Amino acid sequence: MNKRFIPPSYKQEFFLKIHSLNQENLKVEEYIRKFEQLQMRVCLNEEPKLKIARFIKRLSASIANKVDLQPYLSFDIVYHIAVKFEKQLKRMKSHLPY
Repeated sequence: MNKRFIPPSYKQEFFLKIHSLNQENLKVEEYIRKFEQLQMRVCLNEEPKLKIARFIKRLSASIANKVDLQPYLSFDIVYHIAVKFEKQLKRMKSHLPY
């Protein structure tokens, strides 16, 4: 049934989206949601270390630099660390004098 209704370029399009996805102006939680949705759509089951590296590489630099310095053993830990740093940055920005 997939051959009949899904064009051959379907998976390729999502692989391209996965590799070009960046956090940019998204919150970390929104970025992770898109990151995981794209992985599920193409059934991407990559090694955890590769998944973590790709996730960190595409975070905003201010968050990625801090996350990369932290010890982590799983993707879930990296995700929670990134959310924590994002909240910290937001607090710091709100306390800056204008």
